[in-house]
Amino acid sequence: MVLLASIAFVTWAQLDFRRVDLDNWKTTMVFWICFTTAALSIAANMIGFLEKAVAFPLGLERGIRRLRLRGHSDALLVGVLFKMALRAKPVVVAEAVIAIVVIYGAMIASITSASSVALTALKNGVR
Repeated sequence: MVLLASIAFVTWAQLDFRRVDLDNWKTTMVFWICFTTAALSIAANMIGFLEKAVAFPLGLERGIRRLRLRGHSDALLVGVLFKMALRAKPVVVAEAVIAIVVIYGAMIASITSASSVALTALKNGVR
């Protein structure tokens, strides 16, 4: 994941997105492939960690069904479900919040590491 993001950062430094240059298609293709793969890898790792770290044994299905039948918007539904979960199982909600904080911390660390590697490579003249 970090390697792909590093390669994407290094190739990004060589590209000029203000104009279309068909002579530089190989570098552009490498950038988009590495960028897309790194982004999907980060998302897959975050989703996998969240699924394994937090199991939601809340039993809120009945409340969800009632709210959906009333036609509430998704934003209101999320807020109400959060309040219901907080009342029903506050420990599980705290665990979910901690897991999300860990996920974002890991994502920031991996992106920082990739950009550091790419910056070092560019300073050393890798083109």
